[in-house]
Amino acid sequence: MLFASISFAAQGISSYFVMQAQSKTDVIDAKKQIDNALRFNWENSSAHFNLGLKFYSEQEFAEAIPHLQKATKKGLGVTVAYYY
Repeated sequence: MLFASISFAAQGISSYFVMQAQSKTDVIDAKKQIDNALRFNWENSSAHFNLGLKFYSEQEFAEAIPHLQKATKKGLGVTVAYYY
């Protein structure tokens, strides 16, 4: 029961960092927030998607692709993830 509570809390914290990243205009700050999100929940598909988009926006395609692929494999149903 304790593990489930900790896991649920980590997911919530991870989601919080993703939301913080989405509000950032500076790419470096956004990447730091997403890195924080992934530290709490490596399986966060939204974090991988957003990190992939940040890399893509900086034309760092080799870094973007694995994160976009992980997002789609984890079930992120955002059509644009498949586009990139």
